[in-house]
Amino acid sequence: MEDFLKIEGKIEFDVVEHVPERVVSEMPIQPSVKNPYGVVHAGAILWFADVTASILLLGSSYQNRQSPN
Repeated sequence: MEDFLKIEGKIEFDVVEHVPERVVSEMPIQPSVKNPYGVVHAGAILWFADVTASILLLGSSYQNRQSPN
């Protein structure tokens, strides 16, 4: 049986500002984050918001993980 619809992709985003009281991040709208109707998938938006909020919550823990060894 063939798949009715197969969707593959990845989500990319950049943290452009990170200070103790705020995180600003950007997610480019690419085909990989759109649903079959061409609209950004709600799951991608929620994932993006969740990761951005986690970075804000973790604060310096996130920055320490991103530092080169």
